[in-house]
Amino acid sequence: LIITALIGENGPEGSDATPEKDMTASAEMSYSEYSKKINVPFWYRWREYSFNLTVPYFIAKEVDFGMDTKYSVSGIGDITLGTSYGKYLEQYNTYIDGNLSVKMPTGDPEAEDDGNVIPLGSDTWDFALALSGFYFMEEFTFKSTMLYKLNGTFETEMFDGSKQETDIGDLFMFSAGADYRWQYNLTFALNLIYGNHMASETEGNDDKNSLS
Repeated sequence: LIITALIGENGPEGSDATPEKDMTASAEMSYSEYSKKINVPFWYRWREYSFNLTVPYFIAKEVDFGMDTKYSVSGIGDITLGTSYGKYLEQYNTYIDGNLSVKMPTGDPEAEDDGNVIPLGSDTWDFALALSGFYFMEEFTFKSTMLYKLNGTFETEMFDGSKQETDIGDLFMFSAGADYRWQYNLTFALNLIYGNHMASETEGNDDKNSLS
């Protein structure tokens, strides 16, 4: 469920010029068996530059221990800040965009319910760089995005008081697809996504938890 409000500044009177600046505020709700979450993204554009902020709030994040036993926590997750530069190449009907974002460890990594820890965040600083391209052809828009996310490391306190460091492993994603605008207010979209999550490594442990 997505609700969006767009606030824009009109272009010159009597023209179809792109506004010099505009702003979008949204509320996105996702629901699954173990997570009910609201994302609140803010996006502000000034000419070719954009700034964005995403605040996630967990209404409930649950863990099922079986035997009809569930534990649940709620609160703010990890907040993401980003900035981007985009340019429309009119002669090629193409728009290109580069985005740099940072995810901050604002979510409580040790949120508890009755002594059981259910983290609301990863407790890491993560950085992501994304490059996107769009090609416009009448009712069709062809699009592609390449993203690399540099995930951070976090420390775990051991029983003897020492600390062990874990590197989560970086993430690479590539997507390509197309939109077809059938009517002014009805668009169909198809996206294909490939992702690779590099192995995570724990200090002092040769075993790698790899997921691709």
